[in-house]
Order: sequence, then structure tokens, then C-alpha cells
Amino acid sequence: MRAKRHHQIIVYTSLFVIGLSIAWIFWMLRKPNTQPKPKIVSPEVEIVVPVKKATAPACVSYGTLPDKICTPGAVNPKIEQKDIKNTICDDGYLRKVQPSQDFMEKTKQALLKTYGIEEDSNNYELDHLIPIELGGNPTTIENLWPQIVAGTKGSRAKNGVEQKLHDEVCRGERGLRLTQSAMASDWTKVE
Repeated sequence: MRAKRHHQIIVYTSLFVIGLSIAWIFWMLRKPNTQPKPKIVSPEVEIVVPVKKATAPACVSYGTLPDKICTPGAVNPKIEQKDIKNTICDDGYLRKVQPSQDFMEKTKQALLKTYGIEEDSNNYELDHLIPIELGGNPTTIENLWPQIVAGTKGSRAKNGVEQKLHDEVCRGERGLRLTQSAMASDWTKVE
């Protein structure tokens, strides 16, 4: 009887330890990414690349798409569907909100480093994930990333998609928020 009781205690203890181990594994797998987000101060002040020297880049570009943590996309909070005729659909809108060339170049150089891109910077364009002409935020770092220029899914191709979508939004054929969301999700799949 004593041996049977001893055997039950060992079995229950073993099951408890196994269950605890499985719970710990699942907890570790679901643990949020604790890698610090790259800190970039407003480019009007100064561009700051992460101070911590990393062996891997802080952000990674996935083909023609940016890192979703570093560049999730951001909209201009002042742009709403009801106001598009006076904002994004107005011919002078881009001239009013387009960042300066100096801002774009400094930010591009900082983001090339953040994304670990060491090749010729002329092969890249600082791009807005949610385009300015679709109400994307023109200067927030969460909406900017260095996009390859050439290729069927490079920034030149994206510019064509952006113009088509802009025209459709301004004609009332597409909703602004849904279009912004689609661009932030995967611009290559927007039809």
C-alpha cells in the first residue's frame, strides 16, 4: 500500500512538473518582443539612431514591405473622409505638407542605418507607407522607411498604385480609412 501511494505521488508530481514546463514554454512563446524600438527624435531637431550597437539591424525589411514594428504606418489625424476635397484632393495639398528635402535626406540616412542597409543609398527612396496623398502622416517616423526604388514592387511601382488609389478616393470610389489600412497592411495586394 505504501509503495502504491509513493508511486502515485511520483506520477502526480511528474505530471505537475510537465504541465508547469508546458505552461512556461507557451508563456515564453507569447512573450511580447522586448527589443527596444529604435529611437528617432523629430528630424527637425536631430536624427538619433539607436545607441546600442547591435549585431543585427534594429529593423528588417521584408522584400517590398517594411518592418511592421518599426514602420506600422501612421495617418495624419487632421485628414478625414468628410474633408478630403479640401485636403488630399486639393491640387495644392502636397506642396503644403511635403517635408523638406533636408528632412527627407537626414531621415533616409538614419533609417538606412536602422534597417541595416549598407549598399548604395541611391538605390533607396525614403517612402511613406501610407502615402501623403492618401492622408499618411508626412513626418512621423512610424510612416517612413527606406524602400528599394527599382523593380516591379519598388517605390516607382508603389507610386503608380498610390496615384491610382488617390484618384479613386477623390472620386468617391474608395473609402479613405479602408484604403489607408490596406496600404499599411500590404500595398502590393491592393487592387
